Amino acid sequence: SPGDVLRGQIKVFVPEGRNFVAVEDFIPAGVELINFNLATENKSLLAEEQNDQGWWRDYYNNKKLRPDMKELRDDRLFLFKENLRAGEYEYDYFVRVLIPGKFHHLPAVVSEMYFPENFARTAGRYFEVK
Repeated sequence: SPGDVLRGQIKVFVPEGRNFVAVEDFIPAGVELINFNLATENKSLLAEEQNDQGWWRDYYNNKKLRPDMKELRDDRLFLFKENLRAGEYEYDYFVRVLIPGKFHHLPAVVSEMYFPENFARTAGRYFEVK
């Protein structure tokens, strides 16, 4: 329902090391990305996320994607990593529901910026807010 906060998660599987990797997740029209860098946002969700498993577990398990650059745009989340070693990565983000309706969640795309033939994308789906 409008006002709810939802967690989104991107999982990236890298079979061999890649350079200049871009990750784009297009968010549905009925939600907005939460920017925890703003003073007006409630940071308790971010604190829970960081304390959930402990930073040491993520560091040693190569689990969390730590981007070199992150952009929160109106319609998408954009992440950039200059060097990405082989492994499995996750990136969590939060969105706030704005209005009810049925919206299309476009596929997320991961690609090498200078070798765009190396890419992957998720399936698209519908997202309904009641």
